Amino acid sequence: MVGQDSGEELSGHVVICNCNDKVRVIVEELHNDATHKPLDVVLIVQDEDLWDKNPEWHPRIDESSETIFKVLFGYPTDLELLQSAGIQKARAAVILADPNHGLKADAPSTLTAIAIEKQNPQVHTVMDLILSVN
Repeated sequence: MVGQDSGEELSGHVVICNCNDKVRVIVEELHNDATHKPLDVVLIVQDEDLWDKNPEWHPRIDESSETIFKVLFGYPTDLELLQSAGIQKARAAVILADPNHGLKADAPSTLTAIAIEKQNPQVHTVMDLILSVN
């Protein structure tokens, strides 16, 4: 299911912030994990045009699957948007490097991590870093 519904009914899901060429593999792995229960996913896309121009990044979701995949558009540091994604009850957050920021992508990713951790200090947060020094 793709939509802009509230994430409040979700619990134990994964929130992915930003999109790049890794989003498809990550979502498909979370939905098709044979060793664990598949996880629901909420994707927060900052740049709707970037998302639309790269359909190869879109995960293939089995319509018969009972897992949820939602796409929300906006800034991943927006506290209301994070609440809509259900960050308070999320199991994990994945922050992907925004390709629009190039080598400077680590700074906005760090701000996103701070916003997420402020909303849910128990969430397991993973960042996709561009520069190994970070």
